Amino acid sequence: MVDRPEPRATSALTVDPIANQVAGPDGGAGDAAVAAVPAGWQLRADSLVVRRGALLIASLLVWQIAAAAIDNEAFPTVTHFAVAVGEVARTSAYWVSLGQTLAAWAIGLSAAVLVGVPIGLLIGLNTVVDHATRVTVAALQAIPSIVLVPLLVLIYGTTLQMKIILVFIAASWPLLMQSSYGAREVDHVAKETARSYRLTRIDQARYLYLPSASAFVATGLRIAATIALLVTIGSEIVTSAPGIGLQIQLGESNGQPDRAFVYFVTASLLGLLIATAFRRIERLALFWHPAHRARQGR
Repeated sequence: MVDRPEPRATSALTVDPIANQVAGPDGGAGDAAVAAVPAGWQLRADSLVVRRGALLIASLLVWQIAAAAIDNEAFPTVTHFAVAVGEVARTSAYWVSLGQTLAAWAIGLSAAVLVGVPIGLLIGLNTVVDHATRVTVAALQAIPSIVLVPLLVLIYGTTLQMKIILVFIAASWPLLMQSSYGAREVDHVAKETARSYRLTRIDQARYLYLPSASAFVATGLRIAATIALLVTIGSEIVTSAPGIGLQIQLGESNGQPDRAFVYFVTASLLGLLIATAFRRIERLALFWHPAHRARQGR
């Protein structure tokens, strides 16, 4: 007679993989039932906030110590900067300058999108046009837009029109190049499939080329937005055109570095805000794109 092994005692609790919770033997939720994934997300978000807050505090502390050690009026301390923020933010000149900079940035970037994207798609879709314009586009793209400042100042003066044209020229190139790259990267099998179904050129552009090139265009738009802001503020500093750049220049020349630092930090935060906003818009608009779906699945 063979002795059978005694059955091992099993745990009174079982894990429901669908509900993602701990359940008792009767199927009800146990005392230790938790939503593991949402709790992990919340913990990760809280940890990120803590890290960023600690980094901000550490940066301000280093700034204060460095400014006190240097002891130079051109490099104000955090306390002097905070006082200057309260003084400058209450003036109308601050908000007017911010509006003038944003107006030139927005109008110039919008014009670059309306012109650069269609031309880039046209170049990418037509092999003959691509070969005919490749050398010309490469040569013109290599010319820094800042060299056009003296000519534009002579024609338009230190006006809003001058800044808009300069921003338009600088921001058009990344949009044009990325759009042409996106149009050329369309899958060959997809193009043959569209031809086999006898889709018209309008339908091919709408359902094939535009979705395929959208990720490239979004990247070009994000790059162009940052370049447009840099060119806007840089042209204001060089030409004394109204805006944030002019206020930075006036603060330095008038012996008010703390006020100049306020506009400098404003420009930095504006660039960070623009980059973050365009990145979020890209993720929301292109949620269906494989690159963004793979990133969300991690």
